[in-house]
Amino acid sequence: MIREPAIDTEQALRMSEARLKAEATALARLNEASSRLWRMQSLREGLDEMLAATIELLGADMGNVQILDAQRRVLLIAAQRGFKQDFLEFFREVSTEDDSACGRALRSGERIIIEDVEADPPYAPFRSIARATGYRAVQSTPLVGRDGTPLGMLSTHFPSVHRPNEQDLRRLDLYARQAADFIERCRTDEELREREARRRAIVEGALDGIITIDHEGRIVEFNAAAERLFGYPRLEAVGRHMADLIIPPHLRDKHRRGLRHYLATGEASVLDRRLEMTALRRDGTKFPVELSVTRITIGNRPFFTGYVRDITDRKLAEDQQALFINELNHRVKNTLAIIQSIAAQTLRETPEPTAFNAAFSARLAALARAHSLLTRELWQGASLSDIVSAALAPFCGDARQEAMRINGQPILIMPNIAVTLTLVLHELATNAAKHGALTTPSGRISVEWTNTVGEPGQPANIALCWKEQGGPVVNPPKKRGYGSRLIAASADQLGGDVAVEYKPQGVEAWLRLPLPAKKGLSVR
Repeated sequence: MIREPAIDTEQALRMSEARLKAEATALARLNEASSRLWRMQSLREGLDEMLAATIELLGADMGNVQILDAQRRVLLIAAQRGFKQDFLEFFREVSTEDDSACGRALRSGERIIIEDVEADPPYAPFRSIARATGYRAVQSTPLVGRDGTPLGMLSTHFPSVHRPNEQDLRRLDLYARQAADFIERCRTDEELREREARRRAIVEGALDGIITIDHEGRIVEFNAAAERLFGYPRLEAVGRHMADLIIPPHLRDKHRRGLRHYLATGEASVLDRRLEMTALRRDGTKFPVELSVTRITIGNRPFFTGYVRDITDRKLAEDQQALFINELNHRVKNTLAIIQSIAAQTLRETPEPTAFNAAFSARLAALARAHSLLTRELWQGASLSDIVSAALAPFCGDARQEAMRINGQPILIMPNIAVTLTLVLHELATNAAKHGALTTPSGRISVEWTNTVGEPGQPANIALCWKEQGGPVVNPPKKRGYGSRLIAASADQLGGDVAVEYKPQGVEAWLRLPLPAKKGLSVR
């Protein structure tokens, strides 16, 4: 009787050592299972691994991992072992309203253990699928994020009545924590990948060049538009100093001084505003760009991102616009000078108000018709046929179309020549309407032009002939009026010769204009 306590103590010690050894072995398996999980490269691989580990930890025959669809608040099977299609279809979606083990666990946020599904009243709707599948007991453990957000469910199923012991459940809790962390890490990584993919798609799809440099001025980002803009492949550009790559030599020192000044003082005049500057392509050509620069900080290191847009077309358009404005200003001044001259000469010729108004208005109308023709052609010129027709239209309307004959090949006349020629033709038509062919029903006017070849080495000409017939006998004017003076003075503006002959049978006028050297070019 004295030795029996010693025997009990020795047995208890051996049992304790056995339990410690078993616990150590179980913890080693748990640690190995956790290590395997964190070596998985994707969520899919991780879910399969955590299911296999859970089945091993609890000694189960089958099981599944469900992931929570947070928007719909339903569990979806993401990994499974041991189940047939009928089970998977039956539990395809599980909500908090279901009384299955995972439904109750999702509703309560705590583990649910059903030791015997045949004896559990709420499980009655699921017994038939349990019998068909071959399980009698089930446990479902929620997977919960660090912030308490439910992520999914770990469930294992047993073929007979069963309840896992407390040690196994504690180890399952430790593993469930690891599994939840793994899911959150995978989701975070996926979100980062998606965010980076979206950022990359935006950067690479941008029409503007996007260049990022570090605090030393080295390029760390160079998008596809920048490659097209400057002619450097990205791999060749990254790592090089931007100043040496795309900034013209005379601006490089200024760029470096500005960067050093910013790093020393935090002051920069180029940040967050649009600048225009000259950039340099790989082939050495310079071109104008619009640049805006923003600053970002990563790990206490400053980076600068420049958004570069080629504004060559805009600059050309601005220069063209300036040219057009100057040209318009010149034309307006010329037109005002012509109007002033018309007004002064008309007033000198016809001081009586009513006659002045009629003559002045008719001449302004002729000038307006010339401007309408030129405006229709964007002031690139007007065809000679249109100029003649517009000048004669007020005098030979629809009722007297037969009184006008126009004939000649298509020729484009430049704006300054077109205006002067219109005024000359208007004065000839006015004289015909007052004293010549257009005063009688049988009167006729013909305007014809041909190309003539000059002396060797001299340019060819346009010879235009104005001829009146069928009117009264013509007597030469005793004095020259405004029209005669305008016609005589127009030779210099037309760049050729003008002659008028007052023949008894009708007035005839000849105008000689230089012909363009090449067909299709305009007379200037």
